[in-house]
Amino acid sequence: MQAKRWTLGILGLWLILATFLTLGSTGHLWNDVIVGAIVALTSLTVGERGGWSWLAGLAGVWLIVAGFIPALVTGSGLIWNNLIVGALVATAGLAVGGQRDKATRTGTAGAAQ
Repeated sequence: MQAKRWTLGILGLWLILATFLTLGSTGHLWNDVIVGAIVALTSLTVGERGGWSWLAGLAGVWLIVAGFIPALVTGSGLIWNNLIVGALVATAGLAVGGQRDKATRTGTAGAAQ
């Protein structure tokens, strides 16, 4: 689970950094900064509260959807970045949640952390 937590944290920080590197529109800038912060902060709480991993999965899905909102579309590079990072964040967030749920059902919750 540690590797997935690190993956979420790194992807969240990358999302924030990539926004400033591409100098996108204001709407896209704030969307990516807020979603990146949510993903990065979620990665810190996943170990203590496995239930929060769904938030990272939801943020990843939002990144994919936001790539198709005309007001937020600023360039193909930033769109592809959001689609790829969104897919990775959604996958990692849902994988952490699935692993946590499985450990809770089998009674090995302490070993999963």
